[in-house]
Amino acid sequence: MEEVEHYLKGLGADVVTTDDKLKAALAAAGFPRPKLGLNCVGGASSTAMAKSLAHGATIVTYGGMSMKPVTIPTSLLIFKDLTCKGFWLSGGTKGKDYASKKAVLNKLVPLLRQNALSTRLNPISFRRYKEAFERPKTHSGEKYLLMFD
Repeated sequence: MEEVEHYLKGLGADVVTTDDKLKAALAAAGFPRPKLGLNCVGGASSTAMAKSLAHGATIVTYGGMSMKPVTIPTSLLIFKDLTCKGFWLSGGTKGKDYASKKAVLNKLVPLLRQNALSTRLNPISFRRYKEAFERPKTHSGEKYLLMFD
């Protein structure tokens, strides 16, 4: 957890916590309840997130790393007036014309070049492709980009 916390704080995170400590960590930091929750895990994580959100908040699910369903108690939907939405990046671009997709990339690429956005992408020469496959598989989020030189 320390390595993940260090990495996320390096990206600008103010608070890094776990599902079971989320509400307490937000309160200890003096933050108001969030109005937006971005859920990429599902399962118990989505429930903990929903419980920590403000009245009238929205929770957007864009992944399901736990392979478990998003579970939001009925009481939160009714009494906290939560809105739940899904987001699918590649599905959201289906049917869009080339110019629309290019416009989005034209906004993102300069941000990557300015280091305003970052990725955990490691370029590796195609000639060394075996190294990428032989490296231990971890949950670090690192990806390898095979470069054809």
